Amino acid sequence: MGTSSKIDSTFFRLGEVCSAVIVVLLLSHFYINASDDGRLIYTEIISVLEPVFSILLPISTKYSFYAFPLNIIIFICSI
Repeated sequence: MGTSSKIDSTFFRLGEVCSAVIVVLLLSHFYINASDDGRLIYTEIISVLEPVFSILLPISTKYSFYAFPLNIIIFICSI
């Protein structure tokens, strides 16, 4: 990977962490004010996993492309 690609990857990963934290905060607010709903609990669990993976996978190495399938799986689960 080139230098600019590593910088861009890290920048986008930080943006992903910020977005995921915002989603977790919003969902937590709705979860506190809502009744028990299985769909909301599932969404909360998936949204908590997103920042965890975003923090664990920010290292830009030449093998960082292998993290792409994991990102796609988390994205599909969060739809």
